[in-house]
Amino acid sequence: MIRRHFTWAASTTLPTKHGEFLTHVFTDTDNALALIARRGAGAVLYLRQEWRGIGLANKIRAYDLQSRGHDTVDANRLLGLPDDARTYDVAALMLEYLDVESIELLTNNPEKVSGLRALGVEIEARIPHVVAPNDFSRGYLEAKRLRMAHELPSFVLPLAGAGGTL
Repeated sequence: MIRRHFTWAASTTLPTKHGEFLTHVFTDTDNALALIARRGAGAVLYLRQEWRGIGLANKIRAYDLQSRGHDTVDANRLLGLPDDARTYDVAALMLEYLDVESIELLTNNPEKVSGLRALGVEIEARIPHVVAPNDFSRGYLEAKRLRMAHELPSFVLPLAGAGGTL
């Protein structure tokens, strides 16, 4: 089982309400590691790509737009940026280096599946990875589900307590 994870400098750098989203990001990673441990095999591929590949300066600009009521998709588009600028070539190379022949990919993002497959990675299955939303991640997850075709079940929409896996 593989979980791709990206750095998110904005979460640890910016003293904004968006820093509260860091709890969701770490819960996401912690839950992925726990699931991999329970299964007895797997890896988290840690890639140095700023959140969706737009860079820290653009993320600050996007946060400003989000604080004015735009969702994550509209904020990027208003800045003339793609919805998601990440690439998957480094992840494919990491898997090749590790002699991994096929994977089960822990993701809700169909673009990750198609992006890795286009690079020759054999994906046996996409495993849903759902973390309960908190006050700060709820709108973000909703935008990902409705606007970016992330395969999130509708039951992630009710607000959960401390933010565990559903």
